[in-house]
Amino acid sequence: MRTISLPGTDINKTSNMFLKSLVTLLGAAVAVQSLPAGESANELEKIASNAGFQRFEYVTEHVRDGDGLSRSSAPNYVWKDSDQNLTADSIKFLQAGNNNVGIAYTPLPIVDFGTPTLEDFQKGYEGFKKHRPGTLVWCGFGHGRTGTMISALQIYIEHEKPSPQLLTRQDYDNNHVEEDAEEAAKPKPKPQPGSAEYNTQLLKEKCDASGNSPACMKAGNRCAARFAASEKIENFLNCVEKVQVCLDYYRQEECEEFAAQCQAELGTLSSNFYSLAECTCKKQGKVEGEALKFCVSEKAKL
Repeated sequence: MRTISLPGTDINKTSNMFLKSLVTLLGAAVAVQSLPAGESANELEKIASNAGFQRFEYVTEHVRDGDGLSRSSAPNYVWKDSDQNLTADSIKFLQAGNNNVGIAYTPLPIVDFGTPTLEDFQKGYEGFKKHRPGTLVWCGFGHGRTGTMISALQIYIEHEKPSPQLLTRQDYDNNHVEEDAEEAAKPKPKPQPGSAEYNTQLLKEKCDASGNSPACMKAGNRCAARFAASEKIENFLNCVEKVQVCLDYYRQEECEEFAAQCQAELGTLSSNFYSLAECTCKKQGKVEGEALKFCVSEKAKL
């Protein structure tokens, strides 16, 4: 880390404050990435969501004029790190307005709840400085580890200023930084209806009960790209139920129409993957025997 001369400031005190702020942050495993320019915040949020980057938002606190720092989930993340998938749409979003030079990418592979080094933070900061007008930080769900790197970048940015401000515990909470052991031991309030945490919990519960959780969670990823964050959770879960039995069917709309008919016929039984898959297969002409078994088994594959 280089020392910056700050007029009227105790250099040692400021540097120590800076280092202490950085080392108190918890584990981060993030990507610092260049971002397409020229879009408004609302437009970019919608484009990002459609490309698989959920919980996209701009960072407006502890930054400087001209900084375009933003954060999101990892591409197409639904519930766990292994869900992440950089699709063609995701790559197109990252390349928009930047096709001639490609994607600038700074990976920092540190495990969840691991401890990063100051060198890791410095690498993230160097990546940010190269693309200050448009930088996207993403990891996992888009909260804990993403918030950790956002907080680190804010500390670096504050250290650039003539009169740097300390980040507070509230700043870390606003960034969704993973908590220390003392904070983590406190009773957690239940997720509020309508929140991202609540909706994700409902999706996981539905998929765990479906009989084919991997297919259900993959359908959750597909449906998340179709719906705005303000959409009713019931509509989203209804989409998941239909799409999970039509993931790789080439006549997607027809398959989902058949699945919707089966939902109406089966009622609550449609929440079971295999019941809905069998009904949908029959409507697709695979009525009985080996053809029906093969159709259901194909739908069960990812």
